[in-house]
Amino acid sequence: MAPRGLNCLLLLISELDLPVKRRG
Repeated sequence: MAPRGLNCLLLLISELDLPVKRRG
């Protein structure tokens, strides 16, 4: 039951983190 804002933040972090891992 995380706040909607936190869920959105986690999603944003995931989207930013994926390209970094692909480049890595």
